[in-house]
Amino acid sequence: MVAPAARDARDALQTEVGRPITSFAYPVGGPSHFNDTSVRLVREAGHRMAFSFNTGIAELPVTDPYRLPRESAKSLELLKAKALLPGFMGL
Repeated sequence: MVAPAARDARDALQTEVGRPITSFAYPVGGPSHFNDTSVRLVREAGHRMAFSFNTGIAELPVTDPYRLPRESAKSLELLKAKALLPGFMGL
């Protein structure tokens, strides 16, 4: 059973933005900042995927949509470069 606060927070955000909220980003999101319980609560709240702050690119097929790595960038141009040239950018 999902904690009511988790579902309530997601529902309130959906109402505020007027769109479905299907993904989640773990606050801070490093390996020590979320665990199996966090993942279960995010899933039970109705999210279809969640992002950690573990740097990287998810491989297809995705094995765990609730532990997706994400890549940061200080600018849109840098993010585009990382997406288009991952080998050159060290990914």
